[in-house]
Amino acid sequence: MSLSVWLKAARLRTLPLAFSCILAGNLLALHAPGFSYLTWTLAMLTTLLLQILANYANDYGDFMNGADTHGRERSDRMLASGSLTPAAMRKALWLFGLLSLGTGVALLAHALQKATTRDFIFFLGLGLFAIAAAYFYTAGKKPYGYRALGDLSVFLFFGPVGVAGSYYLQTLSFNPIILLPACAMGCWAVAVLNLNNMRDRIHDAAAGKRTLAVHLGSRGAMVYHTCLLLAITFSLAGFELFHGWTSWSWLILLPSFFGLLMLDKLWKIKQPADFDPYLKPTALLALVNGLLMALT
Repeated sequence: MSLSVWLKAARLRTLPLAFSCILAGNLLALHAPGFSYLTWTLAMLTTLLLQILANYANDYGDFMNGADTHGRERSDRMLASGSLTPAAMRKALWLFGLLSLGTGVALLAHALQKATTRDFIFFLGLGLFAIAAAYFYTAGKKPYGYRALGDLSVFLFFGPVGVAGSYYLQTLSFNPIILLPACAMGCWAVAVLNLNNMRDRIHDAAAGKRTLAVHLGSRGAMVYHTCLLLAITFSLAGFELFHGWTSWSWLILLPSFFGLLMLDKLWKIKQPADFDPYLKPTALLALVNGLLMALT
């Protein structure tokens, strides 16, 4: 098995979206006393490993549960294509699960040196929950991603957990106002997931994978997508209102503005496959939004 096969299964194109929430949380804390670049680096590394774990688990779970055997042709589905075996993927899942746990513990040991034992236990629990959530999204006997719960999980981990958690590890404090940009970043992640699910809606329904897009139908999923982009805009505007506008901070609204402009084309799509080209631009808008948090 070549390295290229494992890289395809890792779906590296999903990494900008995964990194966006960590960037947002750390950049919001950039000017805090004692800001640690090592904490930032370890958080990014742990996120990288968790995202690869999630993508491997998604490949494994969809194959084992039959979602990749109903006429779907995807170049990044390594089990369905026969490029990898289930046994090899199970070993990879164990490896990346342990690696993400190891870097996560290192992150907490460094970032929480001056915190309480309760803080360490709380964040360790979150880390273990994140590993479990990455696996059981599509894998296991009752994957929650097949029961329209994927959107909630993605919102929580890419939003409040990722952003507010990263902010806390840098500042050892919780500021409720951080929940506004955290919700915005969570909605960006859900928007990408919703585009993915709208693209796969027909195949998922045939395979018994009941995503929220399957439940809502074509029009309902687009209404939902529109609401997500509006929620991003209002969350960021509210953050700036309470946080205080600066000369350049208004720029954090630009990605959501471009996202709203994209809606005109999305509403005109008739074929589910035509949603695919909009996945990458939406993920990149989320990444840019995370980077622009440095201006606040």
